[in-house]
Amino acid sequence: MASPKLTAEQVEETARIYIEVGQSQVQTALKMGMSRSAVQERLRRATELGLLGPVEAKPGFIIKSISSKGPDGSYVKQGREPGEEFVIPVGHLIKGVSALVDPDGRELAKWVKTKQGELDPIYVAERIAAKFVDMPAARPVPVPADTDEDLLTVFPLADFHLGLYAWAPEAGHNWDLATAVARYRDTMIKVAAGTPPSSTAIVLGGGDYLHANTNEFRTQSGNVLDGDGRTDKVIDAAIELAVFQVDLALLNHTKVVVRFLKGNHDEYASIAIVHALAAWYRDDPRVVVDKDPSLFWWFRFGKVLLGGTHGHNIKPAQLPMLMASRVPQEWGDTEFRYGHMFHVHHKTKTVDEIGSVIVETHQSPASQDSWHYGKGYLSGRSMQSITYHRDRGEDGRKIQPL
Repeated sequence: MASPKLTAEQVEETARIYIEVGQSQVQTALKMGMSRSAVQERLRRATELGLLGPVEAKPGFIIKSISSKGPDGSYVKQGREPGEEFVIPVGHLIKGVSALVDPDGRELAKWVKTKQGELDPIYVAERIAAKFVDMPAARPVPVPADTDEDLLTVFPLADFHLGLYAWAPEAGHNWDLATAVARYRDTMIKVAAGTPPSSTAIVLGGGDYLHANTNEFRTQSGNVLDGDGRTDKVIDAAIELAVFQVDLALLNHTKVVVRFLKGNHDEYASIAIVHALAAWYRDDPRVVVDKDPSLFWWFRFGKVLLGGTHGHNIKPAQLPMLMASRVPQEWGDTEFRYGHMFHVHHKTKTVDEIGSVIVETHQSPASQDSWHYGKGYLSGRSMQSITYHRDRGEDGRKIQPL
């Protein structure tokens, strides 16, 4: 543990007493009621400041050495005084330490290497916890009068990329955080208006709900992203938008299940969204927030089995066998099986029902950034709801282009 920082008053007092007792470290320690090593530490500092030598150090300097010049006096060499105690920059993680030592192994200088982007887990936990301070519980939403117990609806939130920035001359559209939130809210309302009042709704965040994990705006692989807003600002907007979607679902569905999958853009930032929603709806028995940290999601509804993952780690063709392996009991008890994947930003479906599973990827409602625009991608943008009947499988969709 580092020693407490010495004050100028402590150093000056020790130097004065040391001179008074005839420059005896032992007598100084006895008179001050402290250990000799503590006195020595203070005297080293006093020597650097010139309090015990022929010349007092200039402000901002310390005595480095004294050279004698015979009877005419002494030359005093001064050097820059050390700065304040080093503090790790916010959001950085220590990656290594290098030290310069003298022949006796004593440290003369030290270099602390830090890296931004790989967040200290303690810093992440503290920042997430700070989001929940004084957070109010959700206001009750009236229970809808008539919902169909045989229906379940999934609202896939596909690759929202909140925090993405695009400039029209580079990307064909102007896009920022405020624009995204406004457009998404408007589209959510239109989707909800065309969705039947099923008893159960699932708000499924498909990953990449946020454009980046940190203020550095890079993907896991290090690719630089075009970002709008600081991370805390984006997280605040993302939480508010998620609450808006859940509250909207509560108006038409008796029970709402919430699950946010991790993506390759928001592996850590998405954790804040999940825990914020769990805190927000902690007193609402109609909302179930699934905090499962795995990359995969499974849900059974009657004869229907649903599964999902973002899609940055496996291909769509791999999901059916993974479903059969991970949830064999649910697989055996169902007849209709569906896989939901994201990541690619465009709509696809498996041509064949692999192992009786229909796997699809979903369009993203987000605007293209300059990189995707420059690559010539032409996928559409939409949001949707998908309704399933417990005995007959998929029952209908409401697709809303942006």
